[in-house]
Amino acid sequence: MSADYWNLGSADFSQDWSDKTLITTTGDWSRVPGIVGFLGDYSTASPTNVDPRTLTGITSTSVNVFANQTNPTTFSSGGVAEFDIANPTIAIQGSGTADAPYLALYLNASGRQNVTLSFNARDLDASVDNAIQQLAVQYRLGEAGIWTNVYYNADVTEGGTATKVTEVSVTLPADANDAGQLQVRIMTTNAGGNDEWVGIDDIVVTSTGSGGGLTGTLGIADANVVEGNDGVQDLTFTVSRTGGSDGAVEATYTVGLPGGANGADAGDFAANAAFTGKVSFAAGQTSATITLPVLGDRLPENNEAFTITLSSPTGGAQLGRAVATGTILNDDVVTLLVGQIQGEGHRSAYVGQEVVTNGIVTAVDSNGFYLQDSGDGNGRTSDGIFVFTSTPPEVFAGDLVSVAGRVSEFVGGVGGLSVTQIVTPTVDIASYGNILSASTLIGVGGLLPPTQTIDDDRLTSYDPATDGIDFWESLEGMRVTIDNPLVVSNTNNFGETDVVASLGSGATGVNDRGGITVSTGDFNPEKIQIDDDSAIFAGYAPGYNVGDQLSSVSGIVNYAFNQFEVVVTDTVTLTKDVTLTRETTALAGDADHLSIATYNVENLDASDNKFDILAANIVYNLRAPDVIALQEIQDANGAASGGSLSGAPTANGLIAAIAALGYGNYKYVEVAPATANSTGGEPNGNIRNGYLYNDDRVDYVAGSATLITGGAYSNSRNPLAAQFAFNGETVTAINVHFTSRGGSDPLWGATQPPTDAGDAARTAQAAGVKAWVQDKLAGDPDLNLAILGDWNGFYFENAQTQLTDPARGGVFTNLNTLLAPEERYSYLFEGNAQQLDNILVTGGLLADARYDAVHINSQFTGDRPTDHDPQVALLKLGNGAAAVSEDVFTFADSGRVPVSADAGSVADAAFWSGDATSAPAPDIVVHAAYDDAMGGFGDWVFRDHHMELHAY
Repeated sequence: MSADYWNLGSADFSQDWSDKTLITTTGDWSRVPGIVGFLGDYSTASPTNVDPRTLTGITSTSVNVFANQTNPTTFSSGGVAEFDIANPTIAIQGSGTADAPYLALYLNASGRQNVTLSFNARDLDASVDNAIQQLAVQYRLGEAGIWTNVYYNADVTEGGTATKVTEVSVTLPADANDAGQLQVRIMTTNAGGNDEWVGIDDIVVTSTGSGGGLTGTLGIADANVVEGNDGVQDLTFTVSRTGGSDGAVEATYTVGLPGGANGADAGDFAANAAFTGKVSFAAGQTSATITLPVLGDRLPENNEAFTITLSSPTGGAQLGRAVATGTILNDDVVTLLVGQIQGEGHRSAYVGQEVVTNGIVTAVDSNGFYLQDSGDGNGRTSDGIFVFTSTPPEVFAGDLVSVAGRVSEFVGGVGGLSVTQIVTPTVDIASYGNILSASTLIGVGGLLPPTQTIDDDRLTSYDPATDGIDFWESLEGMRVTIDNPLVVSNTNNFGETDVVASLGSGATGVNDRGGITVSTGDFNPEKIQIDDDSAIFAGYAPGYNVGDQLSSVSGIVNYAFNQFEVVVTDTVTLTKDVTLTRETTALAGDADHLSIATYNVENLDASDNKFDILAANIVYNLRAPDVIALQEIQDANGAASGGSLSGAPTANGLIAAIAALGYGNYKYVEVAPATANSTGGEPNGNIRNGYLYNDDRVDYVAGSATLITGGAYSNSRNPLAAQFAFNGETVTAINVHFTSRGGSDPLWGATQPPTDAGDAARTAQAAGVKAWVQDKLAGDPDLNLAILGDWNGFYFENAQTQLTDPARGGVFTNLNTLLAPEERYSYLFEGNAQQLDNILVTGGLLADARYDAVHINSQFTGDRPTDHDPQVALLKLGNGAAAVSEDVFTFADSGRVPVSADAGSVADAAFWSGDATSAPAPDIVVHAAYDDAMGGFGDWVFRDHHMELHAY
């Protein structure tokens, strides 16, 4: 894509971004003259720290701008963005999906020389991380070819502030003089750290007259014509001459005829059509035309396109837009199979065309009906389609109908995929009471959805066999039957229930409570939502819970509210009613073990009515942890404005409820926000992090509570560090509650991979914690540190891996790795169990550590105090710590390891057996009771080629 070229002979080019109406829609540059932004997604490998000066052969076709953004520190998609901040600007940022984003300027320098570009490069990111954000300016002549470097800066940003401004001014070389098509781009690349947004503001391009006459620049516009049924229709292209009209000029034109189903060929034109020729301008003439005679016909066919290209201008003229597209619009109705209309892809090739198709009505809704034919024999195309009537249709399921109408793509929500439909239909009923089209079985014995990948090619390749988003698209509008679904999320208020087929057989990530869990690279494409629609079938009233098992479910595959779903059309039976129980941890502190927990108590304030529930959770389900990191403690008056910012009254309400159960002597510590509404969350609630600690078991180190500060925590929660002494040792705890994921792209939306809102902010916030930790460890390398809280992110994302990956300087281990991947979850969102709440520890706390995700909220509805599951860890401290050099039993090379199946042991196993090649990963610790012959309790440590039992 290119913009219209700005004529420097008419005026200097000037663009700041103070007018916020220039860009209001993501991806739309139509209101900005002479500029287009590009994503720069040239490599699937997502390289980092590439010198942009080496990318002169790369040109992006992915037009990009994220409109209406407000926070450069937290918005992290990369690419090009428009920020509606105090001093608005367009900005560029590298990322894993934006390898080399850039702004391109389109200039007509006919009759001009000394072309000079100037702009301000503004560092917009105030986060702690200081990425090496390179910047280059390049230019080229014409619409294609190699770019030439004219400016480079090795780093235009700095960490911790958003004040740096780099003034750039560069005069282009002489070969840019008199260029009718001059392109200039400003580029950055994907940095190795957390990329920072660079504002490109106050852009000015000046030039001087070259002293010669202004002969102008020639540009050609697209054109189309309806072919008609007979005779000849003229398809006329307009060629414009801008920037001067001195003297006579001309250019050669050449018509390109691609042929094929969607391309024009010579047979579409009259015999006298001239496919090459000259377009001429007399002195002073500013417009001319090229006309091609198109033959009418009565053949149903696709719209047919071709190109026309200008070249070889004479008389000193330059070329601006040199290539145009001509389209012969078909006006004859095409009779097609449904599969031909749907095609292999997410959008029909027949959008806007009138078609006729036939099939059997499979379901009737209040504003249309579903139609399915016997199929085209291609499993990659859907044989069903929705016919939109806007009012209740006068057809019934089983009617054989012929439908004439226009093909349309309906987009129901922002960021969503489109649904192929036939609109403005005329419906003729041929017969009634026919057997419905065969239903496609989903699950064992039928089609198996992909189990790992939703999309891996940014929707550039259609792969139903491997990409979940394409698999379900290939069934859009069709009758399917889901084999014996396992319910993986509770039915919500909209009647939507997430399931996997065949009771989870063949699915990956099914956990021991019947849900399905997100893991590295796997967001569960095999999961599908089933939905009620009383207009289609009034006999379905869902009310299911996680773990329930259903009879096979039949319905129609639809896409609505940014999710694929099956709209139920037949009776569903609950074959197994599962009632999950709230878990109680087996981990309790004792003389040698410190128990710590993290719990997001969801906007808890002093007037809340959930203190008793939370107290019962803490005392009974969590077994009264010694230290509890709490998130979302509000001030005393909650969402009311004014009053003290202290959260102590709220915490005291919880402490009193715990005491009423006769357990513990809990105290509370926090550092209250200094300013109202500075921590995000519910307005006026002033959420913060705080600790409860059992004063009978641990000692809070007086005065140790401190906030980790920095720009990354603006309008968010500062991590709260505090020290607790137990059994002669001290643990430094860091309580975190990072930026929300709210505002992320839909998982099944039109942007792939979806942007995770707040990812850059969370990464920067974790980097701030990392820097604080490194500073402390520099003074005492033996410190015991634990980071715990609501990360609003996953253990495999950058925010955490920078803390856990030794190759990146990480010194922590996420204790959830002691659990099987499918058991790592604390939250349920859109049917996906996922781990937002985590506990990370340094090496001194890892030995003999135990961990439990206590599922008491995420899989339940109704009477729950929060939607987060608390997490508990048991840490061995003091002189009673296990000595790995004593009481070590070793099974060399192979063996049968007896373990119990209680909480914290090997997943679901009473025994592990096998040789070293099939053992768990090296240095994995499994906590287990060993058998009576040996007696006692200990840890199995799996190491290379042997297994050790560390007894204590």
